[in-house]
Amino acid sequence: MQNEVNELAELLDFAATRARSGQMTLGEVNSLRDAVLENSDVMASVQELAEHYGQSEHNVRCVINRKMISKPVRKVYYSFNKFSKIVPKSWKSRK
Repeated sequence: MQNEVNELAELLDFAATRARSGQMTLGEVNSLRDAVLENSDVMASVQELAEHYGQSEHNVRCVINRKMISKPVRKVYYSFNKFSKIVPKSWKSRK
């Protein structure tokens, strides 16, 4: 399992570096994005979402309660993909 985790982390790090530096073509960006969004759903807790976006857990819960259509798979987990689509723009600029 650890080997698979390391391979995934290396691939994602390489892809992110290329994408941020402008070395990745639009086709590569779309292909990778579509593969991830269509074939997987990364689950995250309120705490993990708050840490990722630099917000309080209260703020994350407020956004979920106001805008999230789907229910959590478990009581404490929400879809990161779906939350990232509704996260306020001001949160993204903090990174």
